[in-house]
Amino acid sequence: MSIQTSQALKHQTASAFVDAMNLLAGSTATLQFFTGSPPANPEDSATGTLVATCAMDSTPFVYVSNEIWGTNPVADDTDTGAGTVGYFRIINSDTSCLLQGVCADDASQDFDFDSLVFSLHDTLEVDFVNGTLDLAP
Repeated sequence: MSIQTSQALKHQTASAFVDAMNLLAGSTATLQFFTGSPPANPEDSATGTLVATCAMDSTPFVYVSNEIWGTNPVADDTDTGAGTVGYFRIINSDTSCLLQGVCADDASQDFDFDSLVFSLHDTLEVDFVNGTLDLAP
């Protein structure tokens, strides 16, 4: 038999996860988009070329419900570099990567774009980012 957790414990765990992300993010976190594939771990140096950097809110993360977290509004990057976006990273005030994920032009990956290709001086618009904290039953 496996250990099962209550909904109340799952809620508190997800809420604490968001609190920890906000604490680690600091007040000047950024959402960055790079070409290529992500490094093996968030602690590794970024690979590829930086295409866009979007400023995040001073309290970047919010707990939505049912282990789903999201972001407060994210500023547009109105002066992108050129390239095909392959992955994203959320970078904290100390320039450390908190999390990273893969981008795609469909819902098959962590971040979904209409088009992954950006030209010099394009605008990259992000409405919000959300994710699910996987808390098994």
